[in-house]
Amino acid sequence: YVEDSKWQGSPMDNNKARFQMMEGYDESGKYIGHFEDMVAVDDRIYPSDDIIMVFGRCTHLCCIPGWQLVSNSYTDDTWTPGGTDDGGTKLFCICHSSRFDTTALEMNTNRNRSNGATFTYAGVRKAGGPAPVGLPLIPVELNNDVIEGITDYVDWLTYCD
Repeated sequence: YVEDSKWQGSPMDNNKARFQMMEGYDESGKYIGHFEDMVAVDDRIYPSDDIIMVFGRCTHLCCIPGWQLVSNSYTDDTWTPGGTDDGGTKLFCICHSSRFDTTALEMNTNRNRSNGATFTYAGVRKAGGPAPVGLPLIPVELNNDVIEGITDYVDWLTYCD
């Protein structure tokens, strides 16, 4: 949850966390596309101004870390725009220190570890650490007070063997 709608219409400023729709680049630096291109295909990826659902396993070695909050400069309660490793509020994988900026939404590609096929996905940007790419978003539907993951979208399942 990010209070994006609270800050809409105001300039990007430190400590006013909001979603940033960004261009995606693969590991080699090749331009992949813009996050909004993915949303145009399936708006369930970004169903509201304030909510996203992120895949819960690190893209480095498919750890299931639980995303513990640890006290370090990456998880400080601060925010800077740009999708970089600066500032805090990062999802931090305690296993090998990969960091992800859950406010930086991008289009990217990943490789299926089982069959080698490359696929495009919408996700949050990798900010630092050994993970090769960011975490994928899981499309959701909002039904009153219930957030439901979409089960017909299975690309995110191919991240781990």
